[in-house]
Amino acid sequence: MDFTIRLINKYVENLDCFFAILSDGIASDNFMITKSDGLFLPTTLNVQFKNRYPSLGKTFSIAKNLDYYQNKICQLVPSFPDLSSMKINLQKYRVIVIALLLRLVEIIHTRLSEPSLQEWNIHADSVLISTSETVINSNSNQSASSVKNITEISASTFLYLGLDNKNLEKNISSLYKR
Repeated sequence: MDFTIRLINKYVENLDCFFAILSDGIASDNFMITKSDGLFLPTTLNVQFKNRYPSLGKTFSIAKNLDYYQNKICQLVPSFPDLSSMKINLQKYRVIVIALLLRLVEIIHTRLSEPSLQEWNIHADSVLISTSETVINSNSNQSASSVKNITEISASTFLYLGLDNKNLEKNISSLYKR
C-alpha cells in the first residue's frame, strides 16, 4: 500500500489523536517516542548523544513542537465542515508532520548521523513554521483564503518524505466527499 494512503488510513480517517513524544529530551534525560502502531516504533535516545550530535538539541525542540501541532490539528479538525478547504489543508499538514516524525524515528533507528539530523531539521523547521501559522490562523477564525496553503511546503520536503502533494490532497478530500 502507498505510504500516503497508509498515513491517511491510520491517522486521518479514524481521527486518531495522540502525542507521539512521551519525553522531549529538553526537560528530561531522554527523547522518547512510545507510540507503537505498525508505523511508529518505540524510540529512545539519551540526551548525552547531543555531545556527539550537536544538531540533536534543535531536533528535539522541533519534534516536540511538531508533535504538539499534529495533536492540536487533530482536535481542531472536527470543528470545520467536511467540505471546508481549511479542514483538508489542516489534515494535509497533520499527515506531513506525522511523516516527519516517522522519518525521525527511522533516522534514530537506522542512520543516526549529524548530516541526517541537519537535513531533517531543515525540512522539519520549515514545516513547523507553516504549520504553526496555519493553526494560529485557523484558531482566530480567519477566512480560508488567508490561511497558508500547503504549497508553502517545498517540493524537496515532499520528495524527502516520499509524499506527493496532489495525491495527498486527493486522498484526504475523498474522505469528506462520501
